[in-house]
Amino acid sequence: ALMLLRRIFTVERITLVEVVDAVCLYLLVGLAFACLYGAVQWHHPGALTHASVAAGERLPYSLVVYYSFTSQLTMGYGDILPAHKLTRTISIAQGLFGVMYVAILISWFVSLHSAAYFSRRGADHRPLRG
Repeated sequence: ALMLLRRIFTVERITLVEVVDAVCLYLLVGLAFACLYGAVQWHHPGALTHASVAAGERLPYSLVVYYSFTSQLTMGYGDILPAHKLTRTISIAQGLFGVMYVAILISWFVSLHSAAYFSRRGADHRPLRG
């Protein structure tokens, strides 16, 4: 994940490879958070609750992955709830990551694209005057 992050934010121009790297990093972080939720559930059964799972039992990993990505996408359908303070804290951190990563990534890609555009124009670029 750190290698992908470094690779994405140290390039000088955007290609399809950087876009694929950015998507892969997003997916990798979502799976890492799912593993974190699974670890919390292992120590605190019932840390995540769902109507189809009895109270105090662990959710199947497929539902944990589903919860992880709905949290990261900040969709929050409400069918799975964080019932432990640690899962609530992790959910908040993941939601912040999901929003901030996309915002930072888009601004980074736009700035690289703008820099490449204006460097291609070279001397032809004249600032607009009001």
